[in-house]
Amino acid sequence: MRGFCPNSCLVLLILVTAAVPAGADPGAPGLPPAPTPTDHLPPAPGTSSLFAGSGLRQAAAGTGFFVAGDGALVTNHHVVTDCSRYSIETTDGTESAATLIDSDPTEDLALLRVPGVQAAPVTFRRAVTWDGRRIAVIGYPSFGMQRIKPFLAEGALTGPSSPNGHRFQFEADVRHGNSGGPIFDGAGLVVGVVFAKIDTAAVYRDTGRKIQDVGFAISNETTRAFLEKHGIEPAMAESAPPQNTDAVLAAAQHSLARVLCWRPDSKNSR
Repeated sequence: MRGFCPNSCLVLLILVTAAVPAGADPGAPGLPPAPTPTDHLPPAPGTSSLFAGSGLRQAAAGTGFFVAGDGALVTNHHVVTDCSRYSIETTDGTESAATLIDSDPTEDLALLRVPGVQAAPVTFRRAVTWDGRRIAVIGYPSFGMQRIKPFLAEGALTGPSSPNGHRFQFEADVRHGNSGGPIFDGAGLVVGVVFAKIDTAAVYRDTGRKIQDVGFAISNETTRAFLEKHGIEPAMAESAPPQNTDAVLAAAQHSLARVLCWRPDSKNSR
């Protein structure tokens, strides 16, 4: 990884991790056990025709992806925390109300269901290796304003993974709004779920070292175990034909959605 030294820079990474929730995986050296505040989209303005007259306002947004044909969608727990209502917006611009089925703060995973939505469930890679292979992080990152179309950021699958395999490290430009999004390999198979990034500014402030484009993800094994608790057996594959990034992005258009969190408008609650 460019400019990354797992041993000598260990303390730089620990400086940006969040507190460990009770029962959480303590992680490998340098792996945050919980989402960092830097990957939670700050409150943003927004209204919805779905909730017109309800006094709700968009409070947060992230990325989600479909894992079953019945509208089951995965995102991060921290994307849907403390929300009054939920909605998703598919790549064709259609917004639909969503129901929260379950949310696991320890693993930072959440399961939503959107009945009647037309989507193509993703396929997970059965065995993932940390061999530096190219990856594509696809989601709705913020570049100063919220993005309403999926954006692809190329990177590398570098590892390491945590001792129990729940999390791993990768190299890519991860931004606010990528939370909950899938990481695809060169065959278009999902190899993980984005949940955090390194806090470059804080590391530089505290150490004088500049480390950037380091992201953290939830492993396929962890996501699969979470889904199986709800009777969902996601599609798995050992391998698939290689694709270029344009093809991976085109296919992902049918599997992704922007996840919106709605809370009471503070101006209306006074």
